[in-house]
Amino acid sequence: MAYVVCVIHPVFWFRLVPQEVGSILLFEMPLIFMISGAAYRLSERAKPAIVGFKGYCKWVLRRGIRILVPYWAYALVCTVLVLKYGGSENCLDVLVAWLNPTQYGEGSSILMLNWHLWFVAPFLAVSILLPAIIFFVPIKKPPLWLLALLATAFVYIFDILDTTKSGWLQTIFFYLVWTVFGFSLTSKPTLFGSRCYLKLFAMSFIVLSVLFIFKQPGITLNMQANKFPPNAIFFIFSCAWVSIILLFVGRLASSYSIFLVNSILLKPFIYAGYSIYLWQGLGYSIAQWLGMKFDLNVAIVTACAISLSIVLGLVASPIERLRLR
Repeated sequence: MAYVVCVIHPVFWFRLVPQEVGSILLFEMPLIFMISGAAYRLSERAKPAIVGFKGYCKWVLRRGIRILVPYWAYALVCTVLVLKYGGSENCLDVLVAWLNPTQYGEGSSILMLNWHLWFVAPFLAVSILLPAIIFFVPIKKPPLWLLALLATAFVYIFDILDTTKSGWLQTIFFYLVWTVFGFSLTSKPTLFGSRCYLKLFAMSFIVLSVLFIFKQPGITLNMQANKFPPNAIFFIFSCAWVSIILLFVGRLASSYSIFLVNSILLKPFIYAGYSIYLWQGLGYSIAQWLGMKFDLNVAIVTACAISLSIVLGLVASPIERLRLR
């Protein structure tokens, strides 16, 4: 979340670099979903596993509250702002557009309020599906390159379909793959080794290089264009980045990991990452408005946007901690 709020969105929302160059940095979402799968595995170890359909329904309800209530709190504030400053007079349409996470305020937003909210609906869907999917996933040791190849093939099948009808399903499948991968790695940390990641990186890099050299009409290596919905090229790109990151993490000294966990700069994101993610829409919008009003330097606007996002997220974070007993 720190990477998203402090790096990705300044680069893309404030156009700090050309989009084609900045798209090289778009490896954050597969990692976020991997961490989500890992977190579920750790929570499963700490508490009794879901038992039966009734237990699953209770878990879905708790998870829905955990994700949707903070989102609805943010959405209500955005609804008020849009009605006051956006020129819309139809209160009900604006309210419905914002409260529905699959619409996330589309058609009734101002400034940057909803640019990031596409994430909520797939995150909710993947969270609900994960316990059911992993029940059928054996934790064995197939070749990593083969798993990546099969997943790429499935994503490519979605690519050749009409994405106006299958785009949402493609997004859910894409990130569900990474969530299950994170769960599997946490279940069996030695499942894959350095050689596996090096092979996968080499394969991914070669494929992307060939696509770059012999680029055909309709194919772009601008990953921002490949991300919505995430296609086979974006999956291969994600495989390359994730391989390198897992190689690096595997060599990270435990003392340095402890240092990062205790870092005062990362504490807000560890404590209230989801809330900061949601409220950055308002934080960035306020900063952009101030920048336009006072003709501020983009560096000042960026610092203001990040600071406001963190403060607003921390203020709203108690909502994130609501639990159904």
